[in-house]
Amino acid sequence: MVGGLASLQQRLSVPASFDVWRRANRCNGLAPVRPLPRRGSGTQPDVLVHAATGCAGGVSTVLYEVRGGGHRLLAGDDWTLLRLLGRASPDIDPGRLLRAFALDPRRIPGLPQGGPG
Repeated sequence: MVGGLASLQQRLSVPASFDVWRRANRCNGLAPVRPLPRRGSGTQPDVLVHAATGCAGGVSTVLYEVRGGGHRLLAGDDWTLLRLLGRASPDIDPGRLLRAFALDPRRIPGLPQGGPG
């Protein structure tokens, strides 16, 4: 297919995607990077939270960086095939974060209430 939807496809890096969302939400800054509270051991991937500040309407615009992780969402299942996708972190539960964001898009899921936003 020439043109159409195929011409709209563009692959972006994770930082570039975060920048797109920051611009779309009219954010004017970045908060200091904060770690999510640890639930795993020191040898498991950890999670850093990158949060934009000053976003229109007070919405949160957040990037969760799983350092040392792979392409898995949950750490609980250690099925052999899933190990091919890399390591997961018990510090983050994507389903719980999405639910928390849907219920209150003005706060940063996973961080204490006083977190940047």
